Amino acid sequence: MRSSNSRFKHLRFIIASNKRSFTDPITWFVFFLLTVGFCTLHFLNIYYLIENPPCGFLEFVVNNDCIEGGRKATPMNAFLMLLKNSLVYTLFMMMPVYFNVVILKKYIIDNSTGTILSYVPYLLAVLINALLFAWVMHFIYHQFPSFMKVQFRYLVNVLTIFGTQLVATGLLFRRDMLEYIRELERAKKREQKFKEENFQLKEKLQDIEISGDSNVLKVGTKKSYKIIQLKDILYLQGDGNEPLIFTNDDSRKYRGSKSMSDYKEHLPTDQFIQVHRSYIVAKDKVVGRKGNVLLLKDVDVEIPISKSYESKVDRDEIIGFQPEIDKVISALKNGNS
Repeated sequence: MRSSNSRFKHLRFIIASNKRSFTDPITWFVFFLLTVGFCTLHFLNIYYLIENPPCGFLEFVVNNDCIEGGRKATPMNAFLMLLKNSLVYTLFMMMPVYFNVVILKKYIIDNSTGTILSYVPYLLAVLINALLFAWVMHFIYHQFPSFMKVQFRYLVNVLTIFGTQLVATGLLFRRDMLEYIRELERAKKREQKFKEENFQLKEKLQDIEISGDSNVLKVGTKKSYKIIQLKDILYLQGDGNEPLIFTNDDSRKYRGSKSMSDYKEHLPTDQFIQVHRSYIVAKDKVVGRKGNVLLLKDVDVEIPISKSYESKVDRDEIIGFQPEIDKVISALKNGNS
């Protein structure tokens, strides 16, 4: 069951707007302006059909005829007379239109099967509605002549009421279709946002799992990466972001997704050592040293040792040349003290 708020929105119809910025007040204001124009044309048509009219057009509008002794008229009098008649006609026209929207469309169109033949009962109901309301208006013309001086013909009123009802129904269909399309677009955006958030969450969870495991490392890029074992890494090369990571898997190399300093913090110091600003080496892959370069196992690669890291390499317990001598000297110094 629809809420009262949704039913109220259903009664509104728009004119040429995708953003629903025009609702009933604007629609009826436009109709009122059109009615002012129709009334003016109506007076002009009747006035110029009179041969040699004995009064001016303004007096004809105010008195609704060129009668003797009719009051003199000013442009303001004529304009107010047109506005009054147009307003009365517009207010009367609201009744069949809203009867169509609230009753006919709701109980005939909205419950139809959507086929062409299913609209025939609705069209007949709209036509009968137009005939009845036009007859009521025609009756008011004759019983209360002062009620409205602009008296359109019966057939004109029938066509106007019939057409206005169809336009109102068409605008409601258009509004509902646009609302349905906008709702689909919003649903697609929500689904896309959910997928993106889900993907980002999976990435974060994966990063947490990887960062918590000291035996593996993620290498590659965000869109294409591989999880490798630390025991398979030969060395890292680079002096900034996204260093190259070389492995003993057929000497393959990967583009890292973090900076060199980030990898240095992640890699365990008992397995890796930085020997140059641009190089971090796996200690168990070093098989020898020649001057200021390290030789690696099974690969024809020479890793340079910079001056700032040379003493650190010399004192390393795995690849250093004199760690035991340093321990003895340190012990002797402690004993003498």
